[in-house]
Amino acid sequence: MRTQIVRFSYLQNTKLAVIFYALLGLIYVPIGLALMLFGPENQRVGAVVFLFMPAVLAIFGGIFVPITIAVYNIIAKFAGGIEYTTTEERDA
Repeated sequence: MRTQIVRFSYLQNTKLAVIFYALLGLIYVPIGLALMLFGPENQRVGAVVFLFMPAVLAIFGGIFVPITIAVYNIIAKFAGGIEYTTTEERDA
């Protein structure tokens, strides 16, 4: 069975993206901590940037995901949505 996604929800998808990007930003926190603790004195101030990466990525995700959704929803009206195929499996 073929199915198309013709519209994405703004609120739900943005909420998920913000959480995902914040979690992804956690990768940078250990780098920032290591630079602050073991790096040269002049790099410690720059290392603070790494500590704020979860918040920075979450903010950018909160800004750009709704824009991307809006563009997709407009284009999908004219060109059709993302198409995928599904199958039904029987319980064993």
